[in-house]
Amino acid sequence: MGVDLSEGMIEECRKMYPEDNFSVGSALEIPADSGSFDLVIVSSILHHIPDEFLPDAFKEINRVLDEHGVVVGREPISTGRLGDEPGWFSGAIMSFRHLVYRLTHTREYPEPPIGDYHHAYIPKNFLKILQQFFSPKSFRLKHPISSYVLRSDNSLVARIVSILDNITETGGSEFYYSCAKNYCNTDDVIYCIEQELNTTLTLDKKLEFMALLQKSAELLERELTDG
Repeated sequence: MGVDLSEGMIEECRKMYPEDNFSVGSALEIPADSGSFDLVIVSSILHHIPDEFLPDAFKEINRVLDEHGVVVGREPISTGRLGDEPGWFSGAIMSFRHLVYRLTHTREYPEPPIGDYHHAYIPKNFLKILQQFFSPKSFRLKHPISSYVLRSDNSLVARIVSILDNITETGGSEFYYSCAKNYCNTDDVIYCIEQELNTTLTLDKKLEFMALLQKSAELLERELTDG
């Protein structure tokens, strides 16, 4: 299922993929029942809404996710981007862009208006709000080169910039994240057991049960982990 604010974009999606489900909606009001999805992809849209609505967006995403659903997303960063500082390094990146566009006969089209609320994030501020609703699983800075040549659809260019992206991920213009709803690991189970043992007088049966619970958690994570 795909959701977009623009009726025109939704119509284009329906033409391209008539068998799939596309609806007009927003991150603040997703047209789906609670618990509908195992996975929600949030691809560079949250920076188009005011910061005060970011918690509401995460709350709505949380609503439509299954009990153990996963969120995967990306957003632009506001500082520390690779190539931001004027100089020979940023010049080399822009020269590479012009070279790609010349060799692949790619035309640069005017960008549409970015909107009144467009802004980039300081990642730690974004993550602070995200953690109120989900458990972060991964975080990476990426996209230092490919964002400069997005207009080109040449397959060789795509392969080359994929390599360049991966070896320069300490910089970048975007951060990529994944997180989960109700994510728990063995350490969470053990922590709760330790708190119980430290704060209450526990009966022998409860001690035995918690010991077995800890062993069970350790066994399950060892045997069934997905890496």
